[in-house]
Amino acid sequence: MIILSLNAPTRHNEIPDWAFHSHDIIIFSHKDNIHIISKDIQQKAKAVWLYEYESELFKFIENSGFDFNEIRVFCATESFMDLAAIVRDKYSIFGIKSELSTLFRNKLKMKSKLTNVVRVPTFGKYKHQTFEMISSEVGLPFVLKPVDSAGSEGVYIINTNIDFINSVNCISESLHEYEYEEFIDGTLYHVDMVIQNGLIIFGVSCEYNAPNSHFLTGVPCLSIILPHQDKLHNELYYFSKKVIGALGLDNGVTHMEIFRDNNTHELIFLEVGARPAGGVNVNLFKRKFGIDLVEESLKIELGLKVSDIKPINELYFIAGTFPTLHGKLINIKNPSIESEFELNCFYTIGDKMDTPTSLRSRGADIIVYNNCYNALKKDFSRLCNFHPFIVEQCHNKL
Repeated sequence: MIILSLNAPTRHNEIPDWAFHSHDIIIFSHKDNIHIISKDIQQKAKAVWLYEYESELFKFIENSGFDFNEIRVFCATESFMDLAAIVRDKYSIFGIKSELSTLFRNKLKMKSKLTNVVRVPTFGKYKHQTFEMISSEVGLPFVLKPVDSAGSEGVYIINTNIDFINSVNCISESLHEYEYEEFIDGTLYHVDMVIQNGLIIFGVSCEYNAPNSHFLTGVPCLSIILPHQDKLHNELYYFSKKVIGALGLDNGVTHMEIFRDNNTHELIFLEVGARPAGGVNVNLFKRKFGIDLVEESLKIELGLKVSDIKPINELYFIAGTFPTLHGKLINIKNPSIESEFELNCFYTIGDKMDTPTSLRSRGADIIVYNNCYNALKKDFSRLCNFHPFIVEQCHNKL
């Protein structure tokens, strides 16, 4: 089997060793990103094809002489999902096609599909409506965001007409289509699932400390796994099951985000991707369950049976990432918490950092663990107001 890997550079780096031994893997990379792909991965790959424009990618494939019955397209990166689906469409390759992919990429389409299935925020396509028109429909504050982006890029919380004008000016040159959406005052959760042959093989529920968009304001992005016996875990699991069934995904790994309203406690769908969670969640699931959801995603693409996924220890876990802070790093401090932790910083004292622009603007990662969930939950609250970096402010943008 030949595997075409259409992914971000960091996801190429996560392809497991066994796949290189069992299959011919061709890495597709934009020419500007080749330096991010590890030398080891490049050496193990059958080939590394560089492109600048997507049209070049199709020429590579068309000139390859491949038997497309022996090809699989592996994609575990949100921003490459549509391209991977188009490749499968064009060459009749097994896997998720565009008709299904768009339901997991386009937030307008996914919510439209789910309107009569679960509670979704009031929403609409942004077509240059006025502040008054949108706020009268969905209330204040409201959210203005791209319909197909990831990592909280280009997301704006609108409280006033001035906020709206400034945001519209920022998105005027954007290539993204935008939507407006009701702001939900609630706690955000994510549910990650492995689905094979229409059966949910694995499902885990986690609580975020804050919506991901807060990361851009300096707030860490933390995630704590809910105990399996927790009633809320079951509610989130069955809510997610309804969503996956309605969208029609029979094979894949999903990452879904769900609000729980602070007043009514109602579960409200936010969005879902047909790909594994990124960032520190990869290590979160490795530490608790001994599995790599990127690897499980690849197995599904190849038609291999996924792992029997169970907890491998009695510990409870938090995973988190801290954003970069604008300025010169002058000190790094450890959190004052009860639980054991491992802090991994990507910057050293003396380095200069810029303001975060997305969830990819990671300054440091942390893994926290404890055999007592209540103690861990207290540390979860403490970490919400913690940042390991002390910076000296710079007058100019770095």
